[in-house]
Amino acid sequence: MSLFLNPSERAHLLSLPTASPSAALLAAMQARVLRRAASPGFTDREATTDWWHHAAEYLTDAALIHAVRPSPRASAWLHSAVLGIIRRPLADWAGPPFRGFGGGSLFGSLETAHLAWGIAVSFDLAADLFTPDEHAEIVAVLRERGIAACRRFLDCSGFCHNWNCVLLAGFTVCAAVLDDADSLAAARAWFPLAADHFQPDGSYGESLQYANYAAYSLILAREALVRRAPDSPRPTLEPCVRLVDWAAQSFFYLKPLSGWGPSPRPRSANFGDSAALFRPSGDLLIHLATHARDSHPREAALARWLFDTLYLPANDPGPHDLASFGFVCGFGFLSIILLPDAATPLS
Repeated sequence: MSLFLNPSERAHLLSLPTASPSAALLAAMQARVLRRAASPGFTDREATTDWWHHAAEYLTDAALIHAVRPSPRASAWLHSAVLGIIRRPLADWAGPPFRGFGGGSLFGSLETAHLAWGIAVSFDLAADLFTPDEHAEIVAVLRERGIAACRRFLDCSGFCHNWNCVLLAGFTVCAAVLDDADSLAAARAWFPLAADHFQPDGSYGESLQYANYAAYSLILAREALVRRAPDSPRPTLEPCVRLVDWAAQSFFYLKPLSGWGPSPRPRSANFGDSAALFRPSGDLLIHLATHARDSHPREAALARWLFDTLYLPANDPGPHDLASFGFVCGFGFLSIILLPDAATPLS
């Protein structure tokens, strides 16, 4: 059974009312997956980034569509993409040349983590695409290039910047999909250290976008931990749940941006090397709107308001290859899966 899409969630997505927000988001995701699948390679003509930097989003989008709205073209694209990435040279999993991989054991980087969770989620949601031999090949790669490589970084880390959150996500998602008990125990121990990157009020020392990158990675790890052990104590939502206050207070308005088409786009007070064109990641907002309903009802309702304001109606203007590294945030597979259980919005 899939970790990230249980039978009741799948049944709900298969029977969505046509006019529901979830159906609109799913249709928008399906459209972008089919556009990518029409490309002869992994990276489509719309992308402006290197393949590492949109791999996780492209893979997980296609995996969810395969799980609930499969098509021969999109499923063939996903099968080819997963096998192509796991069979790439080890150096490719280290990221671009400036990461400095010089051979030997792979020491995880940001790109390593993104590839790890992209492949792991794809394997979880689309396991039926692969033969038994391909299953074994994927599992071996997730163990060595996912769990082991990310752990090498985490074992040497002082947990002092957002890399720890990102590498923890890659490590944890692989461990949860493979049900690796020892690695899951390590992930639970590391999680509070990574969460402590945020100030008690939910703020973060770099900018909204760096905060979003760290928080998105944390909730991806948290979602994996909660789903793998639903009866265990849940990892803390503090203090990053309070990021929604900062995001809401910083949000100005939505309006078109010259050169970016007619769709309205967000503007927020930002600083440093980050842009005013900011909205929190949809998956982050919906994870908080769902998981914080009881413990932090105000923040959960505010997260839902931000999501509804920033992502609905689901006109999905793109670009979609800049969702994490490029900081033009979007919604992903968790938004669609979790939205039906999210809190009622509060402005």
